[in-house]
Amino acid sequence: MANINNSRSSTIVAGTSSADSIYNSGDYSTINADDGNDTINNNGYYSKINAGSGNDTIYNSASYSTIDAGYGNDTIRNGSAD
Repeated sequence: MANINNSRSSTIVAGTSSADSIYNSGDYSTINADDGNDTINNNGYYSKINAGSGNDTIYNSASYSTIDAGYGNDTIRNGSAD
């Protein structure tokens, strides 16, 4: 399990094959969580979230982001209307 924090814009954030906790506040970032039951928190505008396989929990509060939850029983909380 990894705790990953990113605040840099235009960055690729890579998770592991285990259950990760990922926090992103960088705009225009790509989050590749990989496998595992991950928790992803995104506050970066125009970000791409690729959760991968696993039972993931995704919290998004940034506008213009895309979410690909992948395979698994996922929970998505999207606080952004854009």
